[in-house]
Amino acid sequence: MPTPFLDLYMEQGSDFAGQIGLVDVTNNPINLTNFIISSQMKQSVLSQNVDATFVVSTANAQGGLIQLGLSSANTANLVAPYRYLYDVVLYNTISNTITRVLEGTIFVSPGISTYPALYPPPPVPNVNAASSAANAASNFNNLLG
Repeated sequence: MPTPFLDLYMEQGSDFAGQIGLVDVTNNPINLTNFIISSQMKQSVLSQNVDATFVVSTANAQGGLIQLGLSSANTANLVAPYRYLYDVVLYNTISNTITRVLEGTIFVSPGISTYPALYPPPPVPNVNAASSAANAASNFNNLLG
């Protein structure tokens, strides 16, 4: 049976999180209790370099529900606009077998704004404001003579 195909969409420079339900050939959830899950994305199947490795967690092991995640720092380094390829593989820790259970295309849309430009950090308060005010008043009085 061919591996199921699912397209994903991601925004460059933004955090990405997506929940995906994995099912077997009879459309029943895959019990992920004895599996290690891995997922990566590349620009092409011929590419030697992995462009990103997802943080993968199980949201519901018995229900076959996983979560894929990438930080904004990771997505900021992706070429956009661009189409990447990804897959999800399961390593069975009991039978020592590897199975690809999902593959697809990830469309990355380009980001325009960046976090610091949108929200500059707040000013750092002067912890010695009282002594600074006294020094300023003293300096002002000295100027006046």
